[in-house]
Amino acid sequence: MIDTIIFVPGLYSKPNFRIKFIAQHYEIMKFLTPSDAEQAFYEAFEIGEINAMMTVWSKDEDITCIHPHGPRLIGRSAVEASWRGILNASIGLRFQLSDIREFVDQGLTIRILYENLWLPGEKAPRPAIIATNAYRYSKRGWNMVLHHASPAPQGDSENGGAALLH
Repeated sequence: MIDTIIFVPGLYSKPNFRIKFIAQHYEIMKFLTPSDAEQAFYEAFEIGEINAMMTVWSKDEDITCIHPHGPRLIGRSAVEASWRGILNASIGLRFQLSDIREFVDQGLTIRILYENLWLPGEKAPRPAIIATNAYRYSKRGWNMVLHHASPAPQGDSENGGAALLH
C-alpha cells in the first residue's frame, strides 16, 4: 500500500491530468517545496477541482483565507466551503503569476505575488490581484496555511503606487 505520493511539477505534460491525479490521491499527497504546493493550488483553481485544492491546504484547523473584498475565513470547514463555491463558478480561469517575492524561515515560507487572471474567452487579463500565500512545513510536506488576495490598486508597481491607507 502506498502511504505517500510526492507531487512532481512537470511530471505529466497536461496539468489537468496531474491535478486529477492529485484529487484522486489527496489523502496521501505530499509537496516537497512551497513552490510545488503553490503550483498545485493554482492548477486546482484553474480546473475547479476541490479535492486537489484542499490537498494543498494544511490539514490543521489553524488555516486562514481572505478572498478579495471578503471576510476572514478560519478553519478547514470555512475555507473549503468558500473554495467549493468559487470553484463551481470559475472553471476555465487562467492564471499567470508575476513579481513573486519569497521569504523563507525554517518551517514557514511566505510568497507575495501578482495573480494575473484571464476569464474564458477574454484576450486580456483582468486587473491584477495581489496575493500573499503562506506555507508551513510538517511531516506531510509543505502546505498552505494562508491565502490573502486583494485587488491591486490602480497604478500599483514595485516602486510606488496609490496612496497608502494605513
